[in-house]
Amino acid sequence: MGKISAIVRKELSIHFTTVVGYACFAGFALLLGTMFLQYLQGFVFQSNMYLTTRNPSMLATLNLNDLVIAPTFYNALSLFLFIVPFLTMRLVAEEKKMKTFELLMSVPVTPLQLVLGKYISAVAMIAVTCLIALVYPVLLTSFSENGAGTASGIEWSSVLTGIGGVFMMGAAFAAFGLFASAVTESPIIAALISFVGLLSWWMTGWIARAAEGWQRALLTYLSPPTHVEGAIGGMFVTEDLVFFVTAILTWLFLAYRVVESHRWR
Repeated sequence: MGKISAIVRKELSIHFTTVVGYACFAGFALLLGTMFLQYLQGFVFQSNMYLTTRNPSMLATLNLNDLVIAPTFYNALSLFLFIVPFLTMRLVAEEKKMKTFELLMSVPVTPLQLVLGKYISAVAMIAVTCLIALVYPVLLTSFSENGAGTASGIEWSSVLTGIGGVFMMGAAFAAFGLFASAVTESPIIAALISFVGLLSWWMTGWIARAAEGWQRALLTYLSPPTHVEGAIGGMFVTEDLVFFVTAILTWLFLAYRVVESHRWR
């Protein structure tokens, strides 16, 4: 564990001392914050409309989780398509580019330790983005008229379940990004491979709409957003957790095999 933690500390220090990590966080916060404000303005507009028309029954149907927080989390997922390739592009590829990969492999660090250390650091960065996404419901609660908890119109159990689903999808994307970084010596090419691969993985759900029978069922199951819908809605089922854990282990295994193959060249 000592060697893995040393790799994690090294990677995190690089992320937090270079512009890429901060640029990704800032871009994520800015774009997600803009989308959050748009959804909040729509919620306020509908609330005022029902108040003006004195329609309390329709006003009671408005829900901050459904109309503001859930769509904000969905947009966080789409932003992962863009920030994960940049957060993971240099994990292994830059080691090869700077000719430090062979040196790293000559010290008593196993390929598994290297892959796990690199991956844990990437997941830590994903966790930071999820904390950024949590800022918006926290602000919504803080500035609500009725204080905190369900009285503010926010169901925090659903919020936490939703951010858990967002985190699991981000962790799966990070595993693929690590694999993409392991197959090339160029961080830019790694980012491109990661983006195209993640976009293709995302689009399996769209392709499923044009398919029929078992092909449609299979493509729908392979679509990551399909397995986050329940969590964002407040219900994270075991099937979705199994999907993400399987995806993570699959991409980590492939990354491990790539790293291991370089050890013997």
